[in-house]
Amino acid sequence: MVQKIVTFRNFETVEDAFGKKWRSLYDQKGYRLEMEKDANLPDQVSLIRKPGPNDRYESPLSCLGQIFARIAARRLCELGILKPKMTNQVVYSCPCLACLQMSCALQRTLLLHKIRKIKVEPGLADFRYAIDITDNRAEEIRKVFGTESDYQSVISKESLKMNETLDDFRERHKLVMDSIIADETAMTAIVVTHSPNVIAHIHYFSKEPLNETILRENIKFSNNVIFSRKKDDIWKWRVVQQLKLSNPKNEKFPLHLWD
Repeated sequence: MVQKIVTFRNFETVEDAFGKKWRSLYDQKGYRLEMEKDANLPDQVSLIRKPGPNDRYESPLSCLGQIFARIAARRLCELGILKPKMTNQVVYSCPCLACLQMSCALQRTLLLHKIRKIKVEPGLADFRYAIDITDNRAEEIRKVFGTESDYQSVISKESLKMNETLDDFRERHKLVMDSIIADETAMTAIVVTHSPNVIAHIHYFSKEPLNETILRENIKFSNNVIFSRKKDDIWKWRVVQQLKLSNPKNEKFPLHLWD
C-alpha cells in the first residue's frame, strides 16, 4: 500500500500549481517575462509571480519550502492519520510551497527532538542552489541540517537533455504529483491544503464525481486535511481534521498540527 501526501500554498489553485499560471513569471520590476520559464528550476527562483487579488504579497517560489513540506508530510504520517505499517510510503509536496513561518516552526521542532540531519529525496531541487547566500535564516537552516553527502540534485541547469522540453523532463522523472491518484498501486491519499479552493483540488486528483454540498459544509474555508481511500477503484473522500499550525504554549511540541 502506498501513502501519498500533497501540500498546497495559501490561495493556490490547481491551475496555479500545475497549469499555465505556474510558468507565468514576472521580473523584479513587475514586467511579465516574454519567454515561458519554470519557477521550479533553481536559476528561476529569484523571479516572482504577480500577486493575485486575494494575496497580500507573493513570495518567490522556494525550494526550501519543498523540503519542509516533506518534513511536515512525514510528521502527518507519524501522528497516526495513516497506518504506520505499510510496505511503501511516498511523500509528495507541491513545488510552489513557500512558507518560511512553517519552515521555522518545523526547524524548532526538529531541533527539540535532536534531529540534526534530514535526507532530501531526488526530485526536489537542491536548495543550496536556490537560497540567497545573504539570507541569514537560510544559512542557519543549511548549517543545522545539511544534506546527504550522496545526494544529487535532480533539477538543475544541466538537467534538461538536448532538445528536451520541461514537460518531457517531468515525464522522464515522474516529478511531483502528475500521477498522484492515477497510480494504480496507490490505495491511500491525503491532500493537505491551506486554500479555500479545496473542491477544485479534489476534483483534479480524484477524477470522480463528488458531493460538493457535504464537503462545503464540512470545510468552512479553513486549513483541512482531506482523506481518501480507494475501494473497488472508487476514491472516497472525507474531511479528517482541521490543522493548527501553531501552539506557543506547547513546549514539548511547538508545532501543533492536530486538535
